[in-house]
This record gives sequence, C-alpha cells and structure tokens, in this order.
Amino acid sequence: MVAGGNPAAELHFEDTIQRQRTLEEVWRFLPSQEIENLERIYHRSNFIVWGAVPGPMNESRWEKMKPGGVVLIYNNGRIRFAGEIAAKVRKYPRASKISTSSGNSGRTL
Repeated sequence: MVAGGNPAAELHFEDTIQRQRTLEEVWRFLPSQEIENLERIYHRSNFIVWGAVPGPMNESRWEKMKPGGVVLIYNNGRIRFAGEIAAKVRKYPRASKISTSSGNSGRTL
C-alpha cells in the first residue's frame, strides 16, 4: 500500500499517479535494458510511475515489491487506485524528473 495525505504527498500523487508518463519522457533517464523492458510491458502505451525516498519503511516495502504484485494507492482516507507492479528500478542521478515534475522525488521507482 502506498499512502499519502500531507500537502507534499498530495502533490506527488497528482503529479505521478494522476499524470501518466510516456516512454519518450523517460528514455534519456534509464539504461537501454530498462527502456526495452518498458517497451515489452507497455507496448508504447502510457504508464504510471511512483517514486519513493529511501528510508527504513520505504526501503523494506520497496524490496518486497515484485513485478506481478498488487499495489494499492491510498489517498485522502480511501483506496483510490489498485494496480499491478509491472517493473521497478532504482533511479539514476539524472532521473528525478521521471517521477515528479515538482523535483521532490525519491530514488526508487
């Protein structure tokens, strides 16, 4: 479950979950094998990206997430979305723009 509720989390929710991404937006930030993987999974369709700042709770949850697993997005007191984890990557230094245009993003996707 991915939770949110404070103003920063709400902005992150709107900028990531509500706004889908395209492969064109992320190709320059990820290694070619990750792009090929996303192309296989999404067939050039848009997709949702969620980033998290590593910390004791986030890191352990991120490690448990596996492709094919289910993720629930909890926001404003209710579950807003359910989805399947298609892929996950540790972001690279220039990749902060992938998960959020606000610049307040993590290092895991």
